[in-house]
Amino acid sequence: APHLEMGLGVGLILSISFYIFRTMRPNFAELSMHPDGTLRDAKQHNLKTCDAITILRFDGTLYFANAGFFETRVLENLAEKPMLRYLIIDAEGMNQMDASGEDMLCILNERLESAGVILLIARAKKQLYDALDNSGFIKELGKEHFFRRRGDALKFVADKMGETVAMCSPLITIPGSETETPNKPTPVISENITQKEPGNTKPQTTIEKKTDTKQAAKESNTSNQNFSQL
Repeated sequence: APHLEMGLGVGLILSISFYIFRTMRPNFAELSMHPDGTLRDAKQHNLKTCDAITILRFDGTLYFANAGFFETRVLENLAEKPMLRYLIIDAEGMNQMDASGEDMLCILNERLESAGVILLIARAKKQLYDALDNSGFIKELGKEHFFRRRGDALKFVADKMGETVAMCSPLITIPGSETETPNKPTPVISENITQKEPGNTKPQTTIEKKTDTKQAAKESNTSNQNFSQL
């Protein structure tokens, strides 16, 4: 093929261009509490948000092509909420980050600090956490500002804000989701056999719950014993 190299080059350029175009403006949403007790897109579900606390989710790789988009959206949210004090980034959807993304986060954190806003990061994956650690951003921000769950970050905010958190109680209290209240254990069907009492020829058996199959098996065993005695 005389022009094979040219065709491969054009295909490669088109593929890279399409990838950059597709990832320049990934999904970016402010989260709030849904009536079912989960954090969802506030705009999509028409949910009430908090003026002092905001949770932002970014679904995509944070790199040179969309770092400016991310910074712009965060600053827009800051401008819409003059009473904002805590900004939580839900980083579960951020798989990777390049040097441009790291530099943008450092500059963004400085701007937030100058505005009196504290930056928190929740649910960062290992590869993202390692990248931020290697760049020195974690040391600059502080390990205490990183959380495994969004509920842990909200609890941290509630402890810091004290009584003023009442204005954001719908966001702080998230029933049925990843809150600090552990889930109740599921009941387990079991059989508890007690020790033999003196004078009894057979151990006393206490059965909490029996299935139809176990009941039928027990009746069958009893019939066989009676038959053998005959």
